[in-house]
Amino acid sequence: MDKPRAEIIRDLLAEQQPILEHMATMLEQAKAGKLDQAMKGWQKMTGEALKGLGVLMSPPDIKKAKPKA
Repeated sequence: MDKPRAEIIRDLLAEQQPILEHMATMLEQAKAGKLDQAMKGWQKMTGEALKGLGVLMSPPDIKKAKPKA
């Protein structure tokens, strides 16, 4: 049975909660004049996102896998 739409949305928001909290922290640091800390946080978050995108964009090459005999 399919999940109700509200439950799907709740699950998606729960997955994004740590990212949103991290972004809020970085914005607060920038407001407080701690630009170096905020920039390091943005760089880390961007780097993690790019790593994840790289994994999605380059799946393992099936041809290179040795067939089991």
